[in-house]
Amino acid sequence: MPAAGWTYNPDGTGISLTTGNFVANDIYEFSYTAKDPTVNGLGFAAVRDWNAWLRYATGDDFGNRNPLAGHVKRIYTEVVSQPGRLLNDFRHLGFNEAENGRKVFDGLMQWIAAGNGLT
Repeated sequence: MPAAGWTYNPDGTGISLTTGNFVANDIYEFSYTAKDPTVNGLGFAAVRDWNAWLRYATGDDFGNRNPLAGHVKRIYTEVVSQPGRLLNDFRHLGFNEAENGRKVFDGLMQWIAAGNGLT
């Protein structure tokens, strides 16, 4: 879409379409390179890294030892509803592989988690 087909609102937080043959109920995507973006949405990485640390690491970057080191052989989840949706996306987006390339969760048992999340 050309730049003439849209405009920002006065406070710069919204976009309005100004011209063109737009179809009602169609979805239009607007993407841009942000200036000075903030880091957001770290939940998937946090779930991955915490569980991988408990399973594989002997300590953290500050020398604190992992109290479960060598004892966690497998990790299974059992969740209902919304956490299952998170884990569906977690798996779909490839977060079930730790930074060291090893598996994070061995099994995901989810009840009533069929709704689409990100996917």
